[in-house]
Amino acid sequence: MQLRDVLQQHKPDALVPANEERVRFAGVRWYGLGLFVREERSGSEVIGKCFPLKPGALIYNRLFAWKQSFAVVPAEFAGVMVSSEFPQFDVERERAIAEFVALYCASPQFAALAKSESTGAAAVSRNRLKEVHFLQLPILLPSLEEQRTIVDLMTRVTDAVAAAESEAAMLMEVLRLRRDELVGAVESVRVRADAAFGIRLGRQRSPERATGPSMTQYLRSANVGYDELRMDDVMSMDFDAKERERYRLLDGDVLVSEGSASPTAVGMPAVWHDELDGPVCFQNTLLRYRAIEGITTPDFVRHWCLWAYESGQFRETAGEAPGVRHIGFKKASAMQVRLPNLDQQAEITAVLNPMADAVAALRAEAQRLLELRSALLEALLAGEVDLLGAADEEE
Repeated sequence: MQLRDVLQQHKPDALVPANEERVRFAGVRWYGLGLFVREERSGSEVIGKCFPLKPGALIYNRLFAWKQSFAVVPAEFAGVMVSSEFPQFDVERERAIAEFVALYCASPQFAALAKSESTGAAAVSRNRLKEVHFLQLPILLPSLEEQRTIVDLMTRVTDAVAAAESEAAMLMEVLRLRRDELVGAVESVRVRADAAFGIRLGRQRSPERATGPSMTQYLRSANVGYDELRMDDVMSMDFDAKERERYRLLDGDVLVSEGSASPTAVGMPAVWHDELDGPVCFQNTLLRYRAIEGITTPDFVRHWCLWAYESGQFRETAGEAPGVRHIGFKKASAMQVRLPNLDQQAEITAVLNPMADAVAALRAEAQRLLELRSALLEALLAGEVDLLGAADEEE
């Protein structure tokens, strides 16, 4: 059976919001973890077409189908918009449960199929799973009763993941407020950012460097999240010996996203702690911030970059611009920094570091549950669990 046997594409009319209207845009989280509101813009800032979500519809991200980016639109997302990269589908209810189809499509096995059918200009991140190819992919449908049991079991695990993530988010908000008090409002001398930090823009990627004698792993903006690195898609290009020395990352370096079309992603920072072996460099989609001996500590650099992101300082430095907003090396270097002395920096980070460690621990627990969820889903879809027998035992 193919997906087109149980799905019918829903094609809402494109909407043009009024200039003063506030428009919320949704995204689909990876690994089948549902929808989220990724940003809110005024109508005057909306570029291109936008489409309203339909509650109950299956939705996926064409760019990240291979990352299991599938979900069912919940009722509370009525009126939220998406771009054309997020097709929606009605599910034939007599044969399939929408939530089961979303789980099936968010499984590791289906992700491999989605990746093989995705096409695009780039090797991975710009590959798109077009609707016509998506609908031709196979699906195995157990009985409706078994589908409901699988959905119920997976919902419990997903709720546990959400609980850990929610706790991390609440603690992160407390940390953000405390960081604003200690870093943003500290009474100290103001200096240019390049007097407080070693700032460098990464090396530009070019086709002729796709192969060569000194292939080196490098990080780019796609690898940088909010105070966390994403290491599942690290690319390589040719760096000669001088370039390796110039662009090599050292433990404690902070990587900042230099530009983005999304205002919420401009300036997003994460710290490097030698997560990969060998020399690792960085691309010019990133700015590298490094502590200067005798002036700043690596921990203070990290928390200052996080404060600059959270407070909107990086975004303001990038300014308003159509398309991609760039911070740029010159503007980054000219930013003003309230620079406490080294003893004060140590006092500030002594307060902030334990809170940041607690957030990291909660994120790690959420990741562990996510891996458990993936293994359980694989076993359920493979029929390795007696679903109906398990349901009878619970009753």
